[in-house]
Amino acid sequence: MSTQVELSKQKEELYKANLNAVGDLYSLSLGSIHTPNLSNAPHLTYEERYDEIEKINEGGMKYIFLGEDKFTQRPVAIAKLKTTLAENANEQFIREALLTASLEHPNIMPVYDIGYDQNQQAFFTMKLSGEENLGEIIRKKGANWDDWPLSERLNLFLRICDGVAYAHSRHILHLDLKPDNIQIGEFGEELICDWGLAWILFHEDEGNINPNLFNDTAYDKIKGTPGYMAPEQLNTHQIQFDRRTDIYALGGI
Repeated sequence: MSTQVELSKQKEELYKANLNAVGDLYSLSLGSIHTPNLSNAPHLTYEERYDEIEKINEGGMKYIFLGEDKFTQRPVAIAKLKTTLAENANEQFIREALLTASLEHPNIMPVYDIGYDQNQQAFFTMKLSGEENLGEIIRKKGANWDDWPLSERLNLFLRICDGVAYAHSRHILHLDLKPDNIQIGEFGEELICDWGLAWILFHEDEGNINPNLFNDTAYDKIKGTPGYMAPEQLNTHQIQFDRRTDIYALGGI
């Protein structure tokens, strides 16, 4: 009996020693981390929080910069509205940011922050994914297309469909699905981006849709990408978009 008691005491002392060692290691790890001043977080200006490193892409409405969030200490992609656009472009830009932020799905580009810089230029920040989009990868494959296993291509496509299906469940159409709007991450993750032409099906469930969002009713010209546009997108006199419009574009992809 005494032998068992001694063994129990030895085990308890050994457990306490290990626990103290883990605590010391945890404290040491925390001490090595530079922690930002949380009390100043809500008051940081654009210049105080973000560094613009270089321009990495450009669209019809915005520039995309490689940036660093100095508060969270991580790289980000910064979208900034071009200053040469019409006055209503600002509303459209913010709408795109809010709409994208409302779609939380593993295959949709996440938005981190929305605001204005010191020049009152609108911006939003996103996850910095890989350096290539699906269109660039397809073009690089070229004559070596058959070297890309069909199973990998189908799995990639199905994940894109998952993201679109989620958006459709939230009553939102993309309306510009194409390989160039599918960002491919460093580890193969697919992120649907560029929701600037998105259309909201308010008539389906208006009560659960963000009231700050709206549809661009000024469809006085054709919008989209030839080769991926459904026939109804060519009709500027009568808007008849539905989920099949995106499904048509997925067929093109």
